[in-house]
Amino acid sequence: MSDTVKSWIEERRAIIHGAREAIRPAEAIDLGLIDLPRALDALNAVLELHHGERDEYGCWTCRFCSHIQQTKILHPCATVRAIEGAINGERG
Repeated sequence: MSDTVKSWIEERRAIIHGAREAIRPAEAIDLGLIDLPRALDALNAVLELHHGERDEYGCWTCRFCSHIQQTKILHPCATVRAIEGAINGERG
């Protein structure tokens, strides 16, 4: 996972934490602050699956995609690029 994505996730966690302490529980539910931490955990879990590692030739590959497709898939893979693009506002 790139430092940009890690920073983005941690910033959102800090915002949620601050907002939860500043508002009543009912407002937290209305604002989605109850489910958002779980969504960030899910995003983090996907990115951890798709982490890069060096192969025997020194190339960065996606461990998960390479295992599933039984061939070398360069890192960042399509999954990581899509998530990073969405976070950076490059999609849609």
